[in-house]
Amino acid sequence: MRRSVEIAAEFWEHFRSRLSDCSMILMNGDSQVRELLGPDTIQMVENKVITLYLARFRIREESRA
Repeated sequence: MRRSVEIAAEFWEHFRSRLSDCSMILMNGDSQVRELLGPDTIQMVENKVITLYLARFRIREESRA
């Protein structure tokens, strides 16, 4: 079974803009911890080791009709 984690788009954008300063700490179902360094994470995306999916959309009414 493949696992995923949902993160806010704002977090991802901050993460991408500060790659050398950021890492993600993830825990799997067996309580094992894994650190993903910023540059390594982006390389994994580029190499299609991990995939980013749009998970949510925000809908907001802009004007009253």
